[in-house]
Amino acid sequence: MSSIGQRSKTTTSASSDGRKGSRPPHIKQLWTHALALSERLERQHVFLLASGIAFNVLLCVLPLLGLVIVVASLVVPPELVRQSITDAIAGALPPTAKVQRLLDLLLQEIERVRSYALTATIVAAVVLLWTSSALLSTLRTALNAVFSIPTPRSFVWYKLRDIALTLVLIALVVVMLLLTPVLSLLSANVSQLAPFWEQLHMSGWISFAANLASTFALMFLLYHFVPSRPQPLFIIVRASIVALLLWELARVAFTLYIEHARSLGAIYGTFSLIVVAALWIYYTALIVLISGEVAKYWWEHHTAKT
Repeated sequence: MSSIGQRSKTTTSASSDGRKGSRPPHIKQLWTHALALSERLERQHVFLLASGIAFNVLLCVLPLLGLVIVVASLVVPPELVRQSITDAIAGALPPTAKVQRLLDLLLQEIERVRSYALTATIVAAVVLLWTSSALLSTLRTALNAVFSIPTPRSFVWYKLRDIALTLVLIALVVVMLLLTPVLSLLSANVSQLAPFWEQLHMSGWISFAANLASTFALMFLLYHFVPSRPQPLFIIVRASIVALLLWELARVAFTLYIEHARSLGAIYGTFSLIVVAALWIYYTALIVLISGEVAKYWWEHHTAKT
């Protein structure tokens, strides 16, 4: 009897070992990587850093858009600039009714600021340069933590660098706003020459591709210029790709959440629009930091293998 029991135990242990060995190794590796990334995110206080970035973004949205409208209006008609900004913001935010109402209120405030002409331009420029420097400083601190870069001590140099990056950002936004009507006009002319172009909905695909390209370019410049120390191209490209994918997935998920979360209006009332904008900005900042952490982790494993 004892020999039979030993044989049964041996058979049971052998079968259990076989089941353990038959488990897909990729799932175990993915779980290990996910645990390692979650520990790194917690150790770097990424969620707290993302909230600081979101707060600074909320501070500089109005002066940034106001200054962009004033500068762009010097080149093209103000109505065209306003429509381009509407399309750009609508493409960056989840397409919901609450977001559309928030966009209308935001554009009304910007038009009110723009009506003050030169005085508003000077005030907006001063406020923008100060708040954006704080935003870029917070963003640089967060990316330095993600990429394990020591905190710089030269305050004056990096303050001037933040102001220069702000001016470059304004120039890029103005160029993107000018390209939007050009692409729309080109698509309309092509549709008249080739009717099948409109049947294939190519104008919508071109707009979607332009949004993807502009988002990738913005992420690439962000990971390249904002950190205190230049990162390898391996990290910059992969962080930009991961951020682009996560951002598009977040847009879909956030849209579904806003459409079905009726409790937001009951809890926050008229402030629900601000809450929606703050949540989306926070998730965007979180995606930027998580993508950088993923790319850094990817780079470490890549260099360890080579």
